Amino acid sequence: MKTIFKTMMFFGLFCLINTSNQSFGQMLVSNTLPNNTFCSINATITNNSVCRISWSNPFEWYYDDGTSEDFVTWTSAGGESVVKFVIPTYQIRLTGAKIYVGDGSFPAGVDFLDKDILLVVYDNDGEQGLPGTLLDSVRVTVNNYNWVSCEGMDINLEGVFYLGVRQIMPPEESAPIGVDTQLPTMNLSYVKPPSGSWQISPYQDFMIRAESCDSNNKRQVYQPQRNYVGIVVARISDFDPTIGETPDDGVLTVIDSLDGFSSVYSDSLFATLPQGYYAYGLKKINPVDSTFSEWNYSNTVLNTVGIVENEAETSFTMYPNPAKSKLFIGLNKKNNFKNTIIEIIDVNGKTVLKAQPFSASTRFNIKDLKQGLYIVKVQEDKTLNTKRLIIEP
Repeated sequence: MKTIFKTMMFFGLFCLINTSNQSFGQMLVSNTLPNNTFCSINATITNNSVCRISWSNPFEWYYDDGTSEDFVTWTSAGGESVVKFVIPTYQIRLTGAKIYVGDGSFPAGVDFLDKDILLVVYDNDGEQGLPGTLLDSVRVTVNNYNWVSCEGMDINLEGVFYLGVRQIMPPEESAPIGVDTQLPTMNLSYVKPPSGSWQISPYQDFMIRAESCDSNNKRQVYQPQRNYVGIVVARISDFDPTIGETPDDGVLTVIDSLDGFSSVYSDSLFATLPQGYYAYGLKKINPVDSTFSEWNYSNTVLNTVGIVENEAETSFTMYPNPAKSKLFIGLNKKNNFKNTIIEIIDVNGKTVLKAQPFSASTRFNIKDLKQGLYIVKVQEDKTLNTKRLIIEP
């Protein structure tokens, strides 16, 4: 296939041909997996003490067919090339883009690796719905050929927006943008010369793709249920978020690596595990070259199995339990409280209330805490005692 290198200069307005705004769409599969392979991983404990792990994947919006017949770049820095994206009524969270720059043979004699471009996203509040307010921009280094993954954005969008590139290097150092000239032509590519105005591009369609999650981290409702191939599930233990530790400080144990299961996994052994904090890790295989992404972690959950309930064996009492608005903690000593810390912790391992007592009796105002299960932890010197607390509405 012959590929023609073009340069873009200032030109007049072109007529917009009315075409369907329907985009091609598929779940994200990248030749080089980004670090943030999953939109979210959520771990929740069910009523029967099973830990349920669910996740959502990035979604890719695009209008090209994946093959370039042409390439374009600007003759001077400052020119911009964008694609107009028309999104359904729900809101998405834009996380980045993919831009096709070819194999390095065009433009001839130009070395654009390790050079920067500026990824830009605009609102459609300009004149006649053209790009208006600059919503976000991220400087990206082009460090590979073909599809360049551009990360670093985090912005909620809905309706119509423009995503593209501002050339910030001179043409002899600037990466080109692939153009898909084969039908169907969407006519959603726009350009803005340096110090000029926005207009429809004579080159259609720019190979610029938007990568997103749903703004509420849910899967797209119109996508059919599917199985995901090559996802490894691990359980992380032996870390304590209350002292600043993260899953990276824990012990990772692979618990499953099935070749195809839906976007929900249940850890039925969770109730049999020792008391402590747990998180879950997922990594995804790239089917192109069988490489794996980095581990992506869920939130932290607290397993309360084995929590001491015998009042006589602990160094504190608490009442009422269940509680609604006030909670009283009584310590079984009368002085020297400087090394004592009381914490109320939710099931995700987050400390919601914390105090250093000044007497044997401490009162907590808990009226703003949500109903559910909590853990009360009393640390005295080298002694740690815990109890379950239930807060009612």
